[in-house]
This record gives sequence, C-alpha cells and structure tokens, in this order.
Amino acid sequence: MFLMIFVNDVVGVSNIPEWITHGAADVDGIDFSDVIFHAFLLSVGLSLPFAIQSRITKGGTFASVSIYIALRV
Repeated sequence: MFLMIFVNDVVGVSNIPEWITHGAADVDGIDFSDVIFHAFLLSVGLSLPFAIQSRITKGGTFASVSIYIALRV
C-alpha cells in the first residue's frame, strides 16, 4: 500500500530517478507504478485462500463463508 501511494505522489516532483516516474501516455511499456499495482493485486489474490481457510477453521461452513463474501462484495 505504501508503494502504491508513493508512486502516485511523485507526479510533479522534480529531481527524482527516471525509473520512478510514470511513463508517458504515448509510449508502450511498463514502468515502476505498473509493477507495484500488479504486485498488490497478486498479494491480495494469494491471501484469499488463507482468509477463507481461517474462517472455515473457526467453525464457518462453506455456505456461511460464501454468504459473507457475497455480502462484502
């Protein structure tokens, strides 16, 4: 989360390394902010099975966990 906020706050800051800046809109490529966002999505996706297993271990049924997820979505 810190890195996601950091890469959004560097816009307009001068004298920073080129690899931290956002890429231009007319250039095809991946920059640092693209990598941070996808790493965040990967970590969230990998944590879901552990969270679901934790709720089932605490006594939740598959139906109750499914209803909880549907209500949160």
